[in-house]
Amino acid sequence: NVHLLNLSQSDYCEIIENEFYDHHRAALLLLTSDNNLVRRNYSNERGVGGDEAFTIYPGNANILENNIVEGEDVGFTTEVLGPALGNKWYGNITYGCTTSFQIRARDLTNCADGEIYNHVAVATDGLTAMYFRGTKDVKVYHASLWMTNASGSGIGADVETGNEGCGVYTGWVVQDTHAVGAAGGTGFGASGAITLVWNEVNSYGFGTVLRPEEVHRV
Repeated sequence: NVHLLNLSQSDYCEIIENEFYDHHRAALLLLTSDNNLVRRNYSNERGVGGDEAFTIYPGNANILENNIVEGEDVGFTTEVLGPALGNKWYGNITYGCTTSFQIRARDLTNCADGEIYNHVAVATDGLTAMYFRGTKDVKVYHASLWMTNASGSGIGADVETGNEGCGVYTGWVVQDTHAVGAAGGTGFGASGAITLVWNEVNSYGFGTVLRPEEVHRV
């Protein structure tokens, strides 16, 4: 019940070109750590029941770039139990994860703010490519999402009672993002008081393309 690598209260570190296997919780945990660089790592829990591969719990201004995750419950996650500002996810790839990318507000005070996902790719028979709870000012650019689960969804954003975060959910942009589904689920969906812009998004093969359809779309 431990993490393979736990970086706790540590800043300005570099974690580069490692492989993580057979873990029961996180492969890599950044625990209240800021301004770290995580680049060109690979994680696969190989069926032992791990929770997630790369976790910010929480932290600020970390960069996770060109990492690959295969066969995990969750690929990349930010657990928001404190400040989580300006983390960046560039060029990361997941294959066969239940949820590939997620942010979760965990209290009534803190929101992830200013997280950027750019050129990420998902191929999975899992349920969700990208899931965001109680967040604001999230930017998703140039994402490619391939879902083979008939109930799978591309991007979902919502607010959960008891874990609303800071209560402000503005500034969202999803741009130049493509999602392919397998006859069910939702390509791009938002619920709750989320102010969101869909810009040049494409969805194919989902039961619902945009939910709700009246969300501003350019």
